[in-house]
Amino acid sequence: MNYRPEIDGLRAVAVLPVILFHAGFELFSGGYVGVDVFFVISGYLITTIIHSEVKERRFSIVRFYERRARRILPALFLVCTVATVFCWAWMTPEMFKDYAQSLVAVNVFASNILFWMQSGYFDGASELKPLLHTWSLAVEEQFYLIFPLLLLILRRAQPRILFTTIVGLSVLSLAIAQLRIDLAPSEAFYLLHTRAWELGVGALAAIAMADGPRPLLGPRVAAATGLGGLTAILVSIFLFDASYEVPGLWGLVPVLGAVGVVLGARQDNLAGRILSMRAMVGVGLVSYSAYLWHQPIFALARIRMLDEISPALWLVLSALSLTLAYISWRWIERPFRNPTALSRRGVFAFAAVGSAVFIAFGGAGFIARGFPDRLPGEVTALAAAAKDVSPRRHDCHDLRDRPVAESCLLAADGVAQTAPPVAVWGDSHSVELAWALSRQPDLGAPVLQLSYSGCPPAVGLEISSSAPGCSEVQARVLRYLVETPEIRDVVVAARWSLYMEQERFDNGEGGHEFGVPVFATPVDPEALGLSADASYQEAVGAGFRAGVERLLEAGKRVSLVYPVPEAGWVVPERLALEKLFGLERDGPLSTDKARFEERSAAAYAALNAVLDSPDLLRIHPAEIFCDGPTAGRCRVEALYFDSNHPSLIAAELIAERVVEGMSERGWTLASGD
Repeated sequence: MNYRPEIDGLRAVAVLPVILFHAGFELFSGGYVGVDVFFVISGYLITTIIHSEVKERRFSIVRFYERRARRILPALFLVCTVATVFCWAWMTPEMFKDYAQSLVAVNVFASNILFWMQSGYFDGASELKPLLHTWSLAVEEQFYLIFPLLLLILRRAQPRILFTTIVGLSVLSLAIAQLRIDLAPSEAFYLLHTRAWELGVGALAAIAMADGPRPLLGPRVAAATGLGGLTAILVSIFLFDASYEVPGLWGLVPVLGAVGVVLGARQDNLAGRILSMRAMVGVGLVSYSAYLWHQPIFALARIRMLDEISPALWLVLSALSLTLAYISWRWIERPFRNPTALSRRGVFAFAAVGSAVFIAFGGAGFIARGFPDRLPGEVTALAAAAKDVSPRRHDCHDLRDRPVAESCLLAADGVAQTAPPVAVWGDSHSVELAWALSRQPDLGAPVLQLSYSGCPPAVGLEISSSAPGCSEVQARVLRYLVETPEIRDVVVAARWSLYMEQERFDNGEGGHEFGVPVFATPVDPEALGLSADASYQEAVGAGFRAGVERLLEAGKRVSLVYPVPEAGWVVPERLALEKLFGLERDGPLSTDKARFEERSAAAYAALNAVLDSPDLLRIHPAEIFCDGPTAGRCRVEALYFDSNHPSLIAAELIAERVVEGMSERGWTLASGD
């Protein structure tokens, strides 16, 4: 195909915003759409080559995958090698175990599936995963396992039949993406069936330019189309943010913008001249390597620096990505693309051996649980605190597909499971508390664990996409608690502050919790007594109160656990890395109490609005975490297994307060008065 410098310029427009977005520059809040632009470019370029070869009856699957191997693998293998060296030196066992698993997935082009499967509630910080960005490579390679076969099947069909078929499949893919973006956003983001339409649109541009009139667009229309397309991409980059759901319908803006550039940008119009500038073309030529390098560099910098990275250093790291990109393009990518430098047999041998080595090493790292023996014992001991969780967390913690009556019943030795239980109702913050409570010798009753991640114990609140069916699940739980007379005592606990504030916690001292915001929506505002102009926090608070009040109205004795201070840092990981890097601190790891009080003020106000009752016991974990020897600080060391969930150690301290309070009120036994 004829070389088009403006397409390399378009690559630059795609890759630079991705890099700067991942570096955290707010100006590029929509920089993530660069990946969508890349998909269009890929669909266009590959289809241009395949379509012409199929029409001329000279297409070869073997030659096609040889070209893909020459293009993709050399730089990918180099980046994987360098990243592995640094990960070996700087990662805790659990981190390296996850990295090793991703190393396998990358080399079988299934990393998008792995990261989709890992994107649940307890997924580690994505910003710390060196190979996270390879999901897009996996999507492309999966697409190119299928797409050439489609072109071969339809090679004798009329051009309009081929075009119509791809249009239909692309529209179907976009429709699925739009349907799944709210119900299952990780699926929509990572998987082929919701991304295929972006590659398909690029393919349609290639087919239209190959089979349509030449030129497809007149000079004036082409100029307007190219400039309009470039404008649409820039609008997406600078105006989009996390609230714009891509690859749903909002993805049409950058995708159609990219198509406009492909169709309209030429050397004789403004868009083409802008994109063909030497600097733009230069960045575009190294864009693949730049994309490969930036995520490992950024992730490893975050791991090594521990605290917030300054904007100046982010610019240095971005420049380093481009520098390494040029080096790998000049001395790795280009030589491997030269068929005289390496034969086809050599290319496939290189691909097979390289992939086998990475797969074997990654598999060994996963099986060996991150090779803990490579690190000092003190480091692994600190990192092991991430496992200080309920032994029943994984098999007891999801009520979606389980009748409430069949929920886990936890009982210590000597406690009859047939005795009336204490129910613990909540989200993931109640799991360790349920286990710790069941181990309290003075409780005298089993504990019924009723928990669902990301779903508060409330009435009529649907929680974005993190907990599908939340309102229906909690309605079933509440109904069961009210209608089961043998359950007299209910402990209610949740991460109240997150639902109220929506944003993940930032402790202001470098501990910023990664993850998407959480949004609560009242299913029936009138049923909660809300007015039409009720604020978000009023609506959420009404849902919180309604759950507690209905239990009290039913004659239940309620122990209401207020917010647990959040840490911001993944505490075991932070402490282990400090030890690994030889960093010393004067006292235990802690956070600012004033920051916690500000963060939890709205949640406290909502819970305080529940009217006092002889059957209501209020438990304040902040009295345990924040009223220690260091004034104005909340201790987090040894009290969390991640950035916000109390460990079993902390849960035991809270459980002791619950039992003490119950005992003081004469509730010592769940079945007693």
